[in-house]
Amino acid sequence: MDAEAVRFDPKDGAIIWSSEGDARDGFAPGLRRQSRPGSLSRPITLPPGLIETPNQGPRPNLAFEGLTFGVDGEALWIGLEAPLKQDGPLASRAAGVLVRLSRLGRQGQLVQFAYRTDPISAASTGLRADNGVSEILALDAERLLVLERSGVEVSPGRFSYDVRLYVADLRGATDVADLASLDGAAVTTAAKTLVFDFHAAGQDRNFEAMAWGPRLGGRARTLVLAEDNNFEGDKTRFVTLRLNMPARPACPAG
Repeated sequence: MDAEAVRFDPKDGAIIWSSEGDARDGFAPGLRRQSRPGSLSRPITLPPGLIETPNQGPRPNLAFEGLTFGVDGEALWIGLEAPLKQDGPLASRAAGVLVRLSRLGRQGQLVQFAYRTDPISAASTGLRADNGVSEILALDAERLLVLERSGVEVSPGRFSYDVRLYVADLRGATDVADLASLDGAAVTTAAKTLVFDFHAAGQDRNFEAMAWGPRLGGRARTLVLAEDNNFEGDKTRFVTLRLNMPARPACPAG
């Protein structure tokens, strides 16, 4: 298992968590539901397009990176780190890519929107580099906070990170649930607005989780982010932001 995201079900308190699987040991990516800590978990049924097969579904180690329940608690949003196998290539330094944001209702109803990531942000080192979605969080019924993280290997086993927080506005975006592939498809993507640039603020850490903290006065809320140290020597850090909740603008043109 490679656990990535975890949420409490607001309806019954169950724990919902995602795993990117482990291809070496034959574990496929998936979602699981656990009624209470210490109990056995059971798999959550996924739509066919999100099930890993040799030719489609999530890529190894680039699968279900983000989870959030909608503000009404009636659906679970799933954020993929990278495009599905059938949706095109990975991000490069020249171009971002389309990843699917999936809304899975409690009766299995599926709605999906395409979100375009940024390109890989740093100059080439000749080593490994990527950019993708590392977490999502519901802002209101039609908008999600999306955490994008670009990682570049600056020396063997040592990475530099560039993390950005966006608002993704889903109004006017195409429902792509019935599209077998996004590669070359003409779709209207979710509109995105930059909220916070961690690199510009001197926070070059591997942030991969976020959750709401206490409400503050007016429209302000606290947003808590956690770093993934990948079992290395660095300490896991938590950062709290004061987020002045952005008012919902007019529907974007697309």
